[in-house]
Amino acid sequence: MARIKWRRKAFQEARRSPETQAAINDLASRGATAAGKGYMWDAQQGRTRYRAIIFADTMRAKRDLLKNNTLVKTLNGMSVRVSGRG
Repeated sequence: MARIKWRRKAFQEARRSPETQAAINDLASRGATAAGKGYMWDAQQGRTRYRAIIFADTMRAKRDLLKNNTLVKTLNGMSVRVSGRG
């Protein structure tokens, strides 16, 4: 049986690549738009990977988020895995 040798450097490069950043930015932008007025997004390069966050920016959006769980429903509708891990 053949052994697989994983190249960690290749995974790091993939997680930081411009193509990955563009895909993450696109998903975050579409998610914030789909969630509705008052939802914003931001992205940044972390220590190991590029990441984005969608958040309720206005009081109306924050109330909507608490009452309707808007982001989870929106992202699940987009077939995006929702994780509580930071």
